[in-house]
Amino acid sequence: MQKRVARTTQRLGPTPFQYRLRDYLIREESVLGSYLRLEQEIVKASGNDTRYRVDRRKLSDIVLGADVKLDFAELQALEVFFTSRGLPNLFAYSSVLDSLAERNNITFLIGAKPREETTDMSRWDVRSLATLQRGIYSHHNPRKFNITDVLLRHQHDDSSSSDQYDEYENPLSMIQEDDWYREMTRPDNHVSYVSIGSPRACLASEVMMSMMLRTEPFKPRRLGETDDVPVRFIWSDLVGLESTFAIIDTTTPTALRTLQPRTLGVIIEGRPVYSSGAGGVWNGYGLIAAQRRKSGEIWLVVAGLTGATTEATARFLEECECDVPQAVDGEHSEVLLMVVEATIKSTNAPPSSLHPNQGSFSHGLDRGDNRRRAQRGEDRIIESYRIYWGPHRYNGTQKVTG
Repeated sequence: MQKRVARTTQRLGPTPFQYRLRDYLIREESVLGSYLRLEQEIVKASGNDTRYRVDRRKLSDIVLGADVKLDFAELQALEVFFTSRGLPNLFAYSSVLDSLAERNNITFLIGAKPREETTDMSRWDVRSLATLQRGIYSHHNPRKFNITDVLLRHQHDDSSSSDQYDEYENPLSMIQEDDWYREMTRPDNHVSYVSIGSPRACLASEVMMSMMLRTEPFKPRRLGETDDVPVRFIWSDLVGLESTFAIIDTTTPTALRTLQPRTLGVIIEGRPVYSSGAGGVWNGYGLIAAQRRKSGEIWLVVAGLTGATTEATARFLEECECDVPQAVDGEHSEVLLMVVEATIKSTNAPPSSLHPNQGSFSHGLDRGDNRRRAQRGEDRIIESYRIYWGPHRYNGTQKVTG
């Protein structure tokens, strides 16, 4: 007698096809005014052949996220109808970078630290830029790329080993005079923007996420306070920047602060998730936020706890099969949010030590040379990355689907 094997089925989140179908139906229903009219137009697009009919109740259920079965005739009817409306192929592969690549003008925003004679950019951010450009070119060839530096408004004290930033007041009023901000907020602007790095590294990330989620920038919360922003970084009070997308944690145990003195983890829907590791290997987190603006342009933020996790998040995005929501009724689309978990290894770390922000030092090499390599990030290797949370969609700070 054959032994029966018990099986458990895990319900997965919506697929990119389901998201795209829902987006198209929302858009067309808003144009036509009712699901009855939408049902009629679908039949009309197939030459009034009633074999290619999708009931209005079924169309409404799809939009509401219910489980709906569609046969081949219904799928064909939907594809013929959407094609007649000038929409991209319902069944084609599409991703965030694919949506971005369809735009003609893309500007990358990278944080920069002004010095006396130079302006410094992070090597991790530049590598992230190269990764994203490679992913975009694999889909289409945009007509125009721009790279713009976003100057930080806090100064680093090179004589301080703590890497602590001086605090400053009212950063928004200062950056509103910057060229990148004025261009981005122009009503007639038709440029897609990609901001690389967390608000700690690139102030454009703070501004863009605040505008996408319709919340005020540069307004931090303390750990344990009521929170309506779905995802925030967890920073220690050693970071001299106040961000809407960072929780300031003053209660972290001393041992963990020694491990990561500034960037500690993420808080997702009120649940804190701290970075951890041992023996020179640790895990860190990155955030992806994407939105289709009402003009059709794409806004994208790729932000990690550290430079290495920012690059790992960019690599994940290069492989991710999740599309940016469609804009409906002349409004900006819902915001696509994801959190990526990355495993990072320090090549110079002795087995008993770990320091993900500045690297660690092996016993067999010159400590001064190791320190310089660690400060440049040359001692870190990205071992792996995966989706940790999401994809989810938000209308402002209210979850819609996922």
